[in-house]
Amino acid sequence: MSIHGDPTTAVLPASSDVIVSVRGLSVEYAAGRGLAALRGHRRFTVLDDVSLEIGRGEVVGLAGESGSGKSTLANVLVGLAPASGGQVSIGGREIVELPASGWRELRRRVQLIYQDPFDSLNPRFSVFRAVAEPLLAQGGSSRERIGEAVHEALRRAELPPAEYVHRYPSQLSGGERQRVSIARALVLDPEVIVADEPVSMLDVTTGHQIVRLLRRLADEQGVSILLIGHDLGVLGQCCDRIGIMYLGRLVEVGPADRVLEEPRHPYTAALLAAIPSADPEMRRQRVELPGEPPSPTHRPLGCPFHPRCPRADVFCTENNPQLQATGTGQAAACWHPLDASDLP
Repeated sequence: MSIHGDPTTAVLPASSDVIVSVRGLSVEYAAGRGLAALRGHRRFTVLDDVSLEIGRGEVVGLAGESGSGKSTLANVLVGLAPASGGQVSIGGREIVELPASGWRELRRRVQLIYQDPFDSLNPRFSVFRAVAEPLLAQGGSSRERIGEAVHEALRRAELPPAEYVHRYPSQLSGGERQRVSIARALVLDPEVIVADEPVSMLDVTTGHQIVRLLRRLADEQGVSILLIGHDLGVLGQCCDRIGIMYLGRLVEVGPADRVLEEPRHPYTAALLAAIPSADPEMRRQRVELPGEPPSPTHRPLGCPFHPRCPRADVFCTENNPQLQATGTGQAAACWHPLDASDLP
């Protein structure tokens, strides 16, 4: 209809050195309970044909409401959730059907930072032991090598080792705990870090410091980062590209500044309108979305966003749009994308 073209430039990184490649990824789970769930007679889709790539040293943000599939995608990338279809590779190695033995080596290449800094650390472990745990699990490192790696990881996470190695989680603030979690992820010198809402439980100032740290790791050390969050304002501070997810689908993706300044999908515009402004003179045009996101067990026909979309028509109720280039550097899965005249 009103959009056309190849969305490749929005889905692919600017760098030709692709570290993470997700192609047509789908994840389904059995619905129901007991024997019915075990037999898998009814299944519901959590991720639906998601494609995205991340280049070396690139930070890609992923936003959307709860239940949009962001954390499921994160869990697939770190081997904590199985894929039902599609292809996923990290550093050129396919992981969709990778056996458990293969993940042992791959753990050195991809690490996860959890959302909750208070629950992600064992209260009985000192900071030294918490950061060393991945090395101990991998085995094969001398005590001297472990000590050097832990101290270096803490320095990279901007924690002076001499001050922190003997502390315990109860002696740390939330921001310090999250930095310890980052150091634990860095100790294996990974190529990829998946950060699942790492600042959502921190105050604004501390959250901004953590986000700037992740940006520095990408710029100075070439770490590729998938940064998952619900606050587009936070993602806009450090991401090269941003993807927007809705009901398990990627509905918009492109350079961060383009997505934030000129959104093409109505859902993206609604998320942006909800961001509070520190400028009392700034007036955002409020976008009201009726209802809640549909349940993955009862997905609507056609465009999954049409029951809440102010631009939907009959065509949208019967036809599911794919990502298409919009001509402004991003791609949107929408039959009636926004243009400059629609933006406040």
